[in-house]
Amino acid sequence: AQVDGEIAALSLLMRLQWLLGDLPAALELARTCAAAAAELDHALSLSYGLAIGCIPVALAAGEAEFAEELLQTLHTTTSRHGLRHWRTFVDGYRGLPTPEASAMQREMFAVARGEKAAVSWFRAHTA
Repeated sequence: AQVDGEIAALSLLMRLQWLLGDLPAALELARTCAAAAAELDHALSLSYGLAIGCIPVALAAGEAEFAEELLQTLHTTTSRHGLRHWRTFVDGYRGLPTPEASAMQREMFAVARGEKAAVSWFRAHTA
């Protein structure tokens, strides 16, 4: 099983926009990616797109309602298909304990919640 190329590319592009400080453009790509992943109806691609791209961008943008909608979709998909690795992202982004989370996942949760000081590699964008 592989992640759809379009979903992977959109996830990378939105994260780059976010890193470069263009959160509105990243959020627009998140909405596009979420819709494309839902239409594709491929559980792994949907989980990847939401967990790696759409949800952290929505959280960073302060779009709580959109983020919760995506989290619910991720929860439903990962529960239905037994995707435990991707299910961890649901609790992590909600700020719940995730003892099974990898170091990379914990860093993603911290950055999405704005706890950037705890992430050694994060550098604030300066224009």
